[in-house]
Amino acid sequence: MLKHLQTHEEYLNIQNQLRGSVTQEALEEYGDLIAIFQLLNFDNSHKYLATLYSSTGRPALNQIEIFRSMVLCAFLDKSWEQMIHFLQHRAVFRTIIGISKDSIPTLPSFYAFSSRIMPTHEKSVTRKPLGKKPTKKLKKNEKMAEKKEGRVKDMVTIVNKDKPFNQFRPERHLQTLFKLISVDTSMKMGLLSNSCYVSGDGTSVRTGASSYGRKVCNCRKHGIFKCDCPRRYSDPKAEYGWDSYKAQYYYGHTAYFLSTYNKKEKVDLPLYAKMLSAKRHDSVTAIISLAEFRELYPEMTLKGFISDSASDNYPTYKLLQQPDWDIPAFIALNNRTEAKFTYKQVEINEDGVPVCEGGLPMIYNGRDNTRCRNKFRCPAMAKIGVQCPLSEYCSNSPYGRTVYTKTEDNPRAFTVIPRNSKKWNSVMKQRTSIERINKQVLRDCGIENNGVRTRGRINVWITMAMMVIHLKAQYKCQKNENNAACQ
Repeated sequence: MLKHLQTHEEYLNIQNQLRGSVTQEALEEYGDLIAIFQLLNFDNSHKYLATLYSSTGRPALNQIEIFRSMVLCAFLDKSWEQMIHFLQHRAVFRTIIGISKDSIPTLPSFYAFSSRIMPTHEKSVTRKPLGKKPTKKLKKNEKMAEKKEGRVKDMVTIVNKDKPFNQFRPERHLQTLFKLISVDTSMKMGLLSNSCYVSGDGTSVRTGASSYGRKVCNCRKHGIFKCDCPRRYSDPKAEYGWDSYKAQYYYGHTAYFLSTYNKKEKVDLPLYAKMLSAKRHDSVTAIISLAEFRELYPEMTLKGFISDSASDNYPTYKLLQQPDWDIPAFIALNNRTEAKFTYKQVEINEDGVPVCEGGLPMIYNGRDNTRCRNKFRCPAMAKIGVQCPLSEYCSNSPYGRTVYTKTEDNPRAFTVIPRNSKKWNSVMKQRTSIERINKQVLRDCGIENNGVRTRGRINVWITMAMMVIHLKAQYKCQKNENNAACQ
């Protein structure tokens, strides 16, 4: 049960009381960090946290303080053990957390709280060795293929059943808490709006566990050093996957992120994270993630889904095109780009743009949303300085020939916003946002090499890192507003 959850007002009062025990040098060194954590308000999450605990039993103490300490660990790239040491020996860290010296939580309390917000119940398992790492290497930036064909189509069918998508997933608590604490706060500050473009991408996450496992047999005592006896694996869900960026196999999991970009403040904001098998292809994960995202954020409208070529498949385009989804697709083409084809007796190039009889790509002239089609005009008539290579015009109309492409006829070729158009290129530039999010989470916050094992615990660390990204963005926004007010 919960005895008491520290409110934000209590936190600020305790922080003011503890400032007197901090040296002036420490206050100057950590002044920005103290100000940043004053923005971390857990009040909106109290009701939800209460649902994770029983109404009877021994009371759990200092849960908000533990939560805040976990976020600080991700901010400073420190382990939970190191943070407890800092809280015991440095007054400035107790000031940042808002906790007195006699109330510092123990390490088991961190693990217990982690199990509450991410109840995976993962334990070490004893099983046969996994086998050797795959030897067949793929090319750089090449994705690991799914074992079964048609997996994306099957996933789209499940999503279209119009039922809550996997409400019993263990990460639902983390995702909800992240929304209540970080995303809602950023929205109130104006960093986020209810209508935005969302970028999606997966990244490899290495586990701190060994792929060889730990021997539990007595073969070594009998002089047998190579055996196939069962071994203990501390990360039971870890598998071998292909890191397309580093062009090497790794042992661990895959994390899929959804993020958005704020042009005004020039900040990247993560919105959602999903941990899955290292063998899972991003095309499948994207469908799962978008479905869960729409359930988690029913108030948000997606102006477009931006992705790399991993999601370049017809089931994804058709799902995004559905009336209840209605999300424009901004997806890069993969290597299997179809050759030019004929549509309504007009040749269509690789970008889905009609080519006139003179061999020139026609000019995009707007979209008719009522009929879900794009309009293209004769380049010689629609663009100044373009001359028709034909001896005679192909149309007698002074307006020039007009061609309409309907999205439902070929959603991959005839995207809502034509490929390589001015708006398409402008939106696609935001795809780099997700790459920067991956870098901030994995490298800046130390998730890549901190040795954490099990998918559930890695998910906790990733969520704390995403909270750190929002905190930094909120602090930057606040400073810009204060500077504007001073001017």
